[in-house]
Amino acid sequence: MARPKILNVQTLSKLGAKRLAELLLDSSTGDQLFTRRLNLEITALESTAQLARAIRKRIATIKRSRSVVNFDRAPSVERDLNLHLDAIAANVAPKDPQLAVDLLWEFLDTAAPVLDRILGRPNNLVQIYSRCLSILGEVSGSVTSDPSTVTENVLRCLQANRYGQFDELILKIAPTLSKEGQNNLKKALHKQLQETTSADEVGNHRLDVREVKSALEDLADVQEDVDAYIKLVEENHRTIPRVAVKIAERLQKANRPAAALDFLDASREERLAPWWYDTYISVLDELDRTSDAQEARWECFRKHLSQTHLRDYLKRLDEIDAFDAEMRALDYVEKHEQALSSLSFLIDWREYRRAGNLVINRVHELDGFYYEPVTRAAEALANPQPLASAVLLRSMIDFALDSGNTKRYKHAARHLSECEQLATRISDYRGLSSHDSYFQSLTRNHGRKLSFWNHFSKYSYTH
Repeated sequence: MARPKILNVQTLSKLGAKRLAELLLDSSTGDQLFTRRLNLEITALESTAQLARAIRKRIATIKRSRSVVNFDRAPSVERDLNLHLDAIAANVAPKDPQLAVDLLWEFLDTAAPVLDRILGRPNNLVQIYSRCLSILGEVSGSVTSDPSTVTENVLRCLQANRYGQFDELILKIAPTLSKEGQNNLKKALHKQLQETTSADEVGNHRLDVREVKSALEDLADVQEDVDAYIKLVEENHRTIPRVAVKIAERLQKANRPAAALDFLDASREERLAPWWYDTYISVLDELDRTSDAQEARWECFRKHLSQTHLRDYLKRLDEIDAFDAEMRALDYVEKHEQALSSLSFLIDWREYRRAGNLVINRVHELDGFYYEPVTRAAEALANPQPLASAVLLRSMIDFALDSGNTKRYKHAARHLSECEQLATRISDYRGLSSHDSYFQSLTRNHGRKLSFWNHFSKYSYTH
């Protein structure tokens, strides 16, 4: 029986303040970050202004640092940044929100100096600055900020957004601004857009065109101004399906489904993704164009073998029509050009008889290379369709042995043992080789692959 944990707030408090202080001092020896944390906590008790000065001093040091941060040092940098961000959020913001806002903007200025020094992918550090934006958005709502100062801060951050750390800046900051503040920011961004002609000017501390447009698009979303959003999209890009969907979704939100449909119709092409159909169908439903929406569901099912769209199609029909439509759909699936996709669909639909027929009739189109979907189908068909299950297992065995993929030998040996067990329930091989014939062909063609046969000997009790 495990001993209960004795380290908790209640048990530690019994040691008394003096003894705990002694232990903390002892633990802090040699741990610079722990010492720094204790100093910040003590300073916070004395004065919020003194705490702010201590944080500013550390921020300045971080910004000045030029040493390269390798993989081993990155965690300590993360701890240091989180330590000071937590101090601002927990000890400064509740007492002096305006001071906290100023400190958070200064903290964001460390992003470029820090991220530029990191070797490898600085994902964890990027998350710290994303968290800082969230805190800034929460605290900014309780203060009245000078619009021009906020604009300057936003532009400075966007200029330093080389690692995506400020991608959500506008979405988190703009909602906290007054109408005047949002418009002031909008004018400044449009001015930047006019002055910036190419991405090459980023090196000259000018904003990238795409960065400015992205910021203006986010600002348009904050202001719920769909027309401003559309104006930012070049006309020749508006017919790109993904772009058209973004526009259509915003028009829907603005209660303008007819305009949304115009953009979607203009973006129609031969191979449209299911997400395009989702928006298209949603708009058609909103316009009460029921038959067109049903036609779109059927079209998406046929193009992508989309079970979701087929189910949505069927549930809108009466019982008799739904049955006829389902049979027509399953006939289509069974004959679809991509045999493995058809098989996966039928397995998910629990149409095991059709799935079994597909396997037998299109055995040469099923590639054992695709381990996961073929294994899943073989397992599902083992009881209702043992012959089809054995055929699928054989395809994976053949792939492993024919290609000499030794990493798959153990699995192939297990599959052969499963074929051996399935054979006891197969009375008609429907023109395919019996298990004994198949086994003999393996010994004849791959008898020297001892690694495979050694694995098989551990599974088999017959041969």
